[in-house]
Amino acid sequence: MRFPRRRRTVFGQDPETYDRARPHYPRQLVHDVLAYAAPRRAAAVEVGAGTGKATEAFVRNGVRLTCLEPDARMAGVLARRFAGSPAVDVVVSGFEEWPASTAPPVDLVLSAQAWHWVDPAVRWTKAHRLLVPGGVLALWWIDLSVSDPGLNSALAEAHERNGCGPLGAHTLGPILSGDDWPLEQMTADGLFTDPVRRSYREERLLPPGRYVDLLASLSGYRALDAGLRTRLLGELRTVLDGCRSVRVATATRLFMGRAAPGAPPAGHRTRTRPRTGTGTRPRTGTDNSTGTRPGPGPGPGPQKGSALPMTLTSPDSPGSAPSSPSDVHHRSTDSELRLTTAALQSVTRRLHRLAAAAESALRRHPGEPFSPGSEAFADLASRAVPRWHFAMLNDTERNDALVRAIEQHVTPDSLVLDIGTGSGLLAMAAVRAGAGQVVSCEENPLLAEVARQVVAAHGMSGRVTVLTERSTGLGVGRGLPRRADLVVAEVVGSALIDEGLLPTVRHARAELLAPDGVLLPGSARVYGQLLHCDAAIGLGRVQGAAGFDVSLMNVAAAQGHYPLQLRTYPHELLSDPVEILAFALRSGAADPGGKRLSLDVTRTGEAQALLVWFEAVLGESAEAPVLSNSPARTASHWEQAVVPFPVSVPVKSGDRLGIDLTWTDHRLTAQVTA
Repeated sequence: MRFPRRRRTVFGQDPETYDRARPHYPRQLVHDVLAYAAPRRAAAVEVGAGTGKATEAFVRNGVRLTCLEPDARMAGVLARRFAGSPAVDVVVSGFEEWPASTAPPVDLVLSAQAWHWVDPAVRWTKAHRLLVPGGVLALWWIDLSVSDPGLNSALAEAHERNGCGPLGAHTLGPILSGDDWPLEQMTADGLFTDPVRRSYREERLLPPGRYVDLLASLSGYRALDAGLRTRLLGELRTVLDGCRSVRVATATRLFMGRAAPGAPPAGHRTRTRPRTGTGTRPRTGTDNSTGTRPGPGPGPGPQKGSALPMTLTSPDSPGSAPSSPSDVHHRSTDSELRLTTAALQSVTRRLHRLAAAAESALRRHPGEPFSPGSEAFADLASRAVPRWHFAMLNDTERNDALVRAIEQHVTPDSLVLDIGTGSGLLAMAAVRAGAGQVVSCEENPLLAEVARQVVAAHGMSGRVTVLTERSTGLGVGRGLPRRADLVVAEVVGSALIDEGLLPTVRHARAELLAPDGVLLPGSARVYGQLLHCDAAIGLGRVQGAAGFDVSLMNVAAAQGHYPLQLRTYPHELLSDPVEILAFALRSGAADPGGKRLSLDVTRTGEAQALLVWFEAVLGESAEAPVLSNSPARTASHWEQAVVPFPVSVPVKSGDRLGIDLTWTDHRLTAQVTA
């Protein structure tokens, strides 16, 4: 794909406005590039660095950059920004003219919104020569659109009145459609392999003046006749007069590939970086303090921008093969250490608050007995017992299924172990079914005592022993007189494994269950569907609020899935339900793992996550009762679960979407692969 390269030199007309108006790139994009590249020396070349929007993000993550910028005015802003920093070397040169043969090979070449300006005849081969084998080329562009349709119409009319052509892509649908020219070209001659693409979507609130400045920084507007540009931007300000802010949707597309083994990378001499007391300064061509290498001064070369009004670029294709947060190339930084320390302090303070609440309750009610029913006791008990216990005990569908299963497997000689007994309900059901002896365990001391007293109130204390213990602390001679004939392990959450079902089952089979004993549930399946639900995604992550970037809050977000009551929120299901996991709990593997899924898309839209739910079979027969939190089971106390993708993925009906699903003992994660 070719672009009007005459526009690549227009950005330096007003570099300060450019720097002020252009948005920053998504934090996750930087992490994904570093995870994919894992640079061994953390050294990179940035093509078309502009005023340093991308530079800043990578330097903050420990990368040393040689920044190529063909416009001396833009490079001047960049050099001032990093004055005194040994991590940035600014070179006033286009990529085409820069003598890469004199530079040492690097692990990463990156270009933010500039690669389409580089001469197609040289850009791919030169990048390949510059990279070590397996080194990474990372290219990205960001598209912008105004979210409000009415405002878009008014802005479009202003363009038409001035004969400036179409407004451009102003909804996320057009923005997220395109072709794959960056991937197709980088892999066409076998120079790059392992192609990957990512997509990141955000919304930002911009003051009207800054939004107009943003338009003024785009190549499509910079290339207009000065008088026409002034008149058009003035009309746009009039259209926006009275608006408190402009809601702008951004869609950032990232393309990456690895340099295939072949011709040796250009340059094996180590280049000495200038280290002077004056800090970073732009070098014209390739002149440095150790001598002068021949090369041109400021001239045409890579730049930022767009060929279309209202978009920064629209040359590429979206798509997503997001990487897992656990794959991000981490570097210990002072800010990360502070966050880790703060997380530990938060846990400690929570314990202190609980102790303070106990003291406060007693002080507020000095004459009142501290006993069940008192306000003082309720203050503490409500903190000690999660509220979902009440919904669970009132879930008749769940209770009936478990009671039926227990009745099918209990005999007068049975020793039954009830794991996570809670109120003691299932232990008492086993006694009522005729079990000779029941041991139940509950790690929550308050619940364990409640269970003892409930059991005693039903006259079953002689046949039920309640232990204040986790099941993994039990064994023969440690709470159990012998291995159990029936183990009831209803420790399932919204995504089946949340509450530790897998490690509980592994330990029970190894230490607690008789060789011919019965385990409930005996098997389980997890189902999944592609989901679009903005509200659901908002429950687990955040980017901006009231015009501010608050994405650092995501350090406190759940890693992996989280519960969601689907019927509560507007949503779209983009595929039919399919089985994504199956566990033969009685005898099969019950370990963490991963697998590749392939889901057929049945509805065009934007896939943001997997919606998942479980079916747990309480026995081995075809008639065995089943526990389920399917969306169709509206009476179930269990919510469903959402497994968010790191980035959203546009899909079309008829597509087949590849997903890497990973599960630990407690958490599901998913990332799109194709």
